[in-house]
Amino acid sequence: MSTAHATTIPEYINAAAPAAQGHLRQLYRILKRIAPVGSEAMRWGVPVFWQQGVLFTFSAYPAHLSFSPGQLAVQHFEEELADYSTGKDAIQLPYSKPLPHDLLVEIAEFCALGARQAKDR
Repeated sequence: MSTAHATTIPEYINAAAPAAQGHLRQLYRILKRIAPVGSEAMRWGVPVFWQQGVLFTFSAYPAHLSFSPGQLAVQHFEEELADYSTGKDAIQLPYSKPLPHDLLVEIAEFCALGARQAKDR
């Protein structure tokens, strides 16, 4: 099965290239712990976590994992992300480096907190 045909996040991870699977599993564990229960799905062919809208997505590429926490999060953590390639709303995490676990926890918590605050308004 290719990742494009996965219907669950575990299927997506298992269908990814072996080089990607370790990083995908680690990031999935982090996000699953922080995101609300029942908020995960496959959309647009990639894993997505929801809470009043998209919290974050992630996807596997040949040399890196792309984690998309949104533009506000990427801007907020700009200094901490200086060693990583970033786009408008995404962070590239190369498979050749260990995942920055603590930073990813902070970013995911920042996103979840922002979504909870928006819900309370």
